[in-house]
Amino acid sequence: MPRVKTLAPSPRRRRLASRADADAVITSFPLPRALHNHARHVALSLNWSFAELARAALVEWLARHRVSERTRRAER
Repeated sequence: MPRVKTLAPSPRRRRLASRADADAVITSFPLPRALHNHARHVALSLNWSFAELARAALVEWLARHRVSERTRRAER
């Protein structure tokens, strides 16, 4: 007689706060397939949602490329 596997619940993923709580905006943009696949695999290995991975990456990128308010006003 075959053994019956017991199913354990999967661990909770790190997710974005709900849209209502975070005043979030839903956005859509194309990614090269290879970049999307790599990011998806990293998100799975970290047990994060893809949205949380993308948000964290964008926050990090913006922190490294900070533009002063004076520069933004000059560009207008």
